[in-house]
Amino acid sequence: MKIFTKTLLFFVALILLESILTLLLITKIVSRNNLSIAKVELSNESSLIYDSHNSWKRKIWKSIIDIKNDEEIKRYLTLQNYFAMNRISYLLESRFIRSGIDYILIKTENLVNLISLTTNTITEDELSNLIIRKPHPYLEIRRLKNYFIMIGSLRVIPPSRLQRESSPANEGYFDIFLIKRMDNLYCKSLTLNRNSNVSFFTNNSLILSHETVNFIKFFSTLSIKEIYEPLYNVEIGKKYYNIAVQRLENIYPENQTLFIATIVSNEPYLERIASIRKITFSVTGSVAFLSIIISLFFSKKITDPIQLLLNAMHKLKIGEYRKSIKINGKNEISELFNGFNEMAEKLMSDRVIMENYIKEIMILNDFNEKVFNSLHAGILILNNNLNVLKANKYFCETFGVDSNKIIDKPLSLLDVEIIDDEVYDHVKKIVESQESGFTIVKRLEYSKVFEIKFYPFTALRSSDIHTSGCIVVVEDISKKVEFEEKILQAEKLSSLSILTAGVAHEINNPLSSIMSNVQNLIEDEKDQDRSVSLKWIEQETRRIANIVHELLAFSSSKTDSLELCDINNVIEQVSSIVKYAVSKDKEIEIGLKLDPNLPKAAINSDEIKQVIVNILNNSIHAISKSGMIQIITRYVVESESIQITIKDNGIGIEDKNIPRIFDPFFTTKKNGIGTGLGLSIVYGIITKHGGKVSIKSKVGKGTTISLEIPAVED
Repeated sequence: MKIFTKTLLFFVALILLESILTLLLITKIVSRNNLSIAKVELSNESSLIYDSHNSWKRKIWKSIIDIKNDEEIKRYLTLQNYFAMNRISYLLESRFIRSGIDYILIKTENLVNLISLTTNTITEDELSNLIIRKPHPYLEIRRLKNYFIMIGSLRVIPPSRLQRESSPANEGYFDIFLIKRMDNLYCKSLTLNRNSNVSFFTNNSLILSHETVNFIKFFSTLSIKEIYEPLYNVEIGKKYYNIAVQRLENIYPENQTLFIATIVSNEPYLERIASIRKITFSVTGSVAFLSIIISLFFSKKITDPIQLLLNAMHKLKIGEYRKSIKINGKNEISELFNGFNEMAEKLMSDRVIMENYIKEIMILNDFNEKVFNSLHAGILILNNNLNVLKANKYFCETFGVDSNKIIDKPLSLLDVEIIDDEVYDHVKKIVESQESGFTIVKRLEYSKVFEIKFYPFTALRSSDIHTSGCIVVVEDISKKVEFEEKILQAEKLSSLSILTAGVAHEINNPLSSIMSNVQNLIEDEKDQDRSVSLKWIEQETRRIANIVHELLAFSSSKTDSLELCDINNVIEQVSSIVKYAVSKDKEIEIGLKLDPNLPKAAINSDEIKQVIVNILNNSIHAISKSGMIQIITRYVVESESIQITIKDNGIGIEDKNIPRIFDPFFTTKKNGIGTGLGLSIVYGIITKHGGKVSIKSKVGKGTTISLEIPAVED
């Protein structure tokens, strides 16, 4: 910090310290004086409000006594009819119309009349529970909704009834209630001071207040033990008040103590103190400003050259190296300026060289980044601690990870399906230089196949080349593997079709002869035992004939005449037939979820029936006792095809058997059940019509077979 600045700040601080001490002293004196004034004001105001409240009580009490002694009212009491009620109501209304009393309630044994003397509304139902509880006039305060009422109660009995000692207690009387609402208007009427408020509250809630919202929290936590208790400088709603609390009578029927609070605002006193502080700060600021102006005037010749040099240094920071500064004279300051100009020129030349280097590095880095992210293979670079250094765009998109979130993350914590113990071990061996490279193939559950290659990541330090990490290259070869499997499957089917066609034709001729002779022998045979053996031969011969028929159907490569087939209709027919074919010892439910807007497919209906039946038979055999088979159809807009999905919750298929599942004569069924041609025929029919077949299965969970058949618009 400059000497001039230090000196200037010292004098400014001294002036401010003097001002603060003066302000504190004046504030303390004024606050003490304000407190004395506030105590007197609070005491006088609370006494005035308390007396005003009691004056209302005295007024109502006096009015009740006057009614009791009114001879004219007593004369009408003897009538006990509507005329008497109306006349008494008129007399009371005339007497109290300008008294400030809000309501007059008159009740007899059979009549009720409510006289409203104010614009405030109240109903007879709200006052229906008012009854005379004492034989003499009395005054009480009751709760009514969110406000209170002050009630003067009187039962007036005709003189004639008083003379009859045997008259019932509830015969021939008039109950008169003078009612005053203790609401916000009542609170306002108790004080003429604009800075004071009045509130009524009980031990646990605020009853009435000018500013109910601000005072509810304060009075709900307030505990009053004295008859009169003053509170000074209380903060409520970011404002300060002086409060005097006085205990009143109990509320009927809750029997809670009612308190009256006189609340006087401290704002005038606080404004006075704020005004004093403002004046003090104004004087302090003026003096400080004057000190600064005088100091600047005397130090200008010294500080201007230094400021000029500082400005040049700031420009040098932001890259303005060509800016040179000049000063007249030959002294230490001029030599400092010349040295600064020479330094700026040297920095300028170094910056040009550095910018050229950085530009070349940025171009090369941008080129490498584009190449890195343009490769159609996932690349993951790991350091020697097996933490992720970088991952390209293809890797992140393929495995659904965020490149920013996986940076510096350990390989073992990476949530990627292909990363398992085998991959982790190979990466570790590469980093430890135990392997120079390795390639593995991973097949995932959802028919994705990845080829994973591991390479050492080398870094050059001085003259040593050593392994500092590992590069993992992941290539999606699913389509390649699928294509190879399809070619292999097609080759198998083509070779087998030629073989099966010849074998089927050669077997069919002698088989027909055997069948004819066996049937003739059965007709001619009289021996029962031999007849049973011949029928068994006939049954097995028919089984051979069925196999030959399936071989001929399998080897047939011709496409029948195409027709527009309603897939949903075929599925409904097949499912209804298959339900009856299910063994009685199995409880299998076949559920359908068919798209009602499904277009038609260009495939023979008999062929699609055979496809559905073959798949359902496999599902039924896969379910031991009870289970669920679900058939779902939907239209795939992207490929313009119909997708048929058949799910079961059977025993499932082992992973090692899935690649062979469409091979002819391959079956997992035991005891000679099935020929192993069912799914091969399904595959042949669907692919013949340009469709696709896919299968997913998990042991113990079930199997899902999906068929896609080209759709035809109507």
